Order: sequence, then C-alpha cells, then structure tokens
Amino acid sequence: MTAYRIAPDVAWVEARTAGHDSSEVFLARMPDGPPLVLQGSAWLVWSVVAEHADLDDVVAQIATHTSSTPETVAPDVEVFLERLVAQGLLRREDDEVGAR
Repeated sequence: MTAYRIAPDVAWVEARTAGHDSSEVFLARMPDGPPLVLQGSAWLVWSVVAEHADLDDVVAQIATHTSSTPETVAPDVEVFLERLVAQGLLRREDDEVGAR
C-alpha cells in the first residue's frame, strides 16, 4: 500500500479557510521554499491527500469528485503526486508488509 503525507516542513492554507470563495491552496516549504498556488484539479488532489493519505482512497475520492472512474484518474493522480514528492511537498510511504 502506498500513502502520501504532507511533508512536515510544508506550510499551507486553503483560500476558503482564509475567507475567500475560491478553490485554491497556497503552500511553501519552510523557511525558504518558494510559495506555490494550486488551483483546480491540483487543489482538489492536495485537499484530498490532506484528509486521505492512502493512494487508493485518494484516487477513489478524486474519481467521485470528478464523476470519473478510478481507472481513468489513477495515472494522472499518481504522476501529480510523484511531482509533489519530487518537489519535497509530499512524502511517499510504501507499506512493505507482505513484501518480505
């Protein structure tokens, strides 16, 4: 099982919690990371990962929110999550139980 978690040095806030009526999140690696804004489907993926770390759960939630199937959204979701890992914004946790 693969799970994704927000890296501990990442600060983030959703625009809605700051009183704005928009679907975006502002984030940065602290203390020196450049600020980033995720909007649209990128915001949706980030918001889901914040609540559901397991990859299968993330894919299922995205599929539900976009009226798609998990098989349809999984490749794009996984590529995006891996980009966030490469940027140090997320951490990937692979469960090796059963793999031994």
